[in-house]
Amino acid sequence: MKKRTVIGLLIAALVVSAIAVRFFRRPESSGPSPDEMVKVLLEYDQNGDGQLRTDEVPERMQGIFARGDANQDGTLTRDELRKLAEADSEAVRRKERGERR
Repeated sequence: MKKRTVIGLLIAALVVSAIAVRFFRRPESSGPSPDEMVKVLLEYDQNGDGQLRTDEVPERMQGIFARGDANQDGTLTRDELRKLAEADSEAVRRKERGERR
């Protein structure tokens, strides 16, 4: 084969490989980061104290207090929200990888 043909085929192979890698690569994580989750949850903070109380969130969200209120005071602090968000993010990553607890 001519030198030009070989170089052309090599370039074509590299381009096809790069496209395939980009197309088939899975994202690291689908979903918001823990910081983004905390920011969204704190949008429900009606009195602006940086915490969530049960009366500040809709009924459908009351379950987060059972899961995240570490000291059982009926309030979710920024730290408690962050830990809850990190746990949820880790659960999503495990699910994406097909892992079990």
